[in-house]
Amino acid sequence: MDQAQKVLVITGGNRGAGAATARLAAAHGFAVCINYLHDHRTAAALVAEIQAAGGVARACQADVAKEEDLLRLFSEVDSTFGSVTAVVCNARAPVTKLPIEHLDSARVQRKLDTDVLGSLLCAREAVNRMSTRRGADGGSIVFVSPQALRAGSGSESADEAAIRAAREALTTTLAKELHADRIRVNTVRPAAPRVTNWSGGVGNRTDRAVGPMAMELGNYDEEAAKQILWLISDEADRTTGAVVEVPHKD
Repeated sequence: MDQAQKVLVITGGNRGAGAATARLAAAHGFAVCINYLHDHRTAAALVAEIQAAGGVARACQADVAKEEDLLRLFSEVDSTFGSVTAVVCNARAPVTKLPIEHLDSARVQRKLDTDVLGSLLCAREAVNRMSTRRGADGGSIVFVSPQALRAGSGSESADEAAIRAAREALTTTLAKELHADRIRVNTVRPAAPRVTNWSGGVGNRTDRAVGPMAMELGNYDEEAAKQILWLISDEADRTTGAVVEVPHKD
């Protein structure tokens, strides 16, 4: 592989905005590590699609909520592709919608472990590889935080909204902390992502939310990917600490 090729790790990269970003990044010359939790078939199909188009990609199974899995994931990337130059944190713990009076600690803990701790650990491993203090050239970290989760959904996703807000708060904090390391940290908020695991994996939240317009709004995975690709590109070398929204069409 070309030693100058940029290397991108995408957690939750086999679905939604993660998969769209993998396709787009590979088309623009990135070597892409597509992380997945359980669905090997989908991840393998995406890798095959990218390779057939002339891109470089590999599927890597890992639970981002488990530190040993993350260490193995990044070690595999090191040995396969070389130095990581960008990380996109798109992994989310699957949950069902639930009123707050029925929340239990196990559910919330799983969300915290995957969405917050997982993002922090991914950022740590990215910094260990991209920081100028460690002899690297810097890089980019992007968190994916759907607008729907930030806004909440009636009385049935309070924990989702709270945890998503925590993930976004990492953007401001890490952007300031890592500025001297030449590592940029930003968040993208897709307007209407395809969430195949929402409500226990029943259908597509976009379909249920907007009915006949779902096919149009579903394209926001691709719109989010365009924003993510820009943020990890050299064109955004002065952008950090930003929260970029992919707005709904009028």
